[in-house]
Amino acid sequence: FGKIQEVDEDGKAVSARSINSLASEKDITWSQVDMTIGGAAAQVVTMTLPVEFKQSCKGDLAQPDSSSVTVEIVLFSEYATITYGSETFEVSPGQLKFNIESESWPFCATTDSLKFTLDIKM
Repeated sequence: FGKIQEVDEDGKAVSARSINSLASEKDITWSQVDMTIGGAAAQVVTMTLPVEFKQSCKGDLAQPDSSSVTVEIVLFSEYATITYGSETFEVSPGQLKFNIESESWPFCATTDSLKFTLDIKM
């Protein structure tokens, strides 16, 4: 399905804070709901993954060793106009929208960031 990596300011993966395969995670919770977004019918599939890290950081921050990641996949059934922040965009039937949220990610350094990779095969 994909992976989540904490990367340092040079873009190198921080091994203590990386999940190399979401497919191998056992505690993923899935849900699906039909809803209306921007006046259009859509199906929303949500994947929530609690994350427990087995290695401590060697970085400069003392953080808890747990987090959670939520991936929301929206499949539109109709044409719609969506507003996100100050931007507006059009969606077509069959189009996908992804929302990815991390809660309380325990970064090893203040300059680190997260890199999400999703593998989609059709």
